[in-house]
Amino acid sequence: MLEPVRRIHARSAFVKRLQEWPRGYPGDFETVEYLCGGRSRAEEGTIEDICETYSRRSSSARWLTSTAKRKVWAWFARAASSQSSPRGTDPSCGPPCRCDSSWPDSSSPSDR
Repeated sequence: MLEPVRRIHARSAFVKRLQEWPRGYPGDFETVEYLCGGRSRAEEGTIEDICETYSRRSSSARWLTSTAKRKVWAWFARAASSQSSPRGTDPSCGPPCRCDSSWPDSSSPSDR
């Protein structure tokens, strides 16, 4: 019954990625980076754009973006307080996401 709806939503590259989970855990950083981009990559006004925007505004997506930003801030804080790079990061998760216009300015994360 939901298969036709899933197919329509999968026309969005972002939603398809959520449905198919390409590359498993190692590919998660790509999904987080996509989320942190702050905007739809689909052509504006298309069904793909509507599905992607809807999914990106969900409470799950907002929670994940917020969590990613907190973890990046924590990583930077550890790096700033030590002479060497912080330990305990998982290299399979890839680089920290670039959150473009939604990325916090130079104020501290506690200001958020």
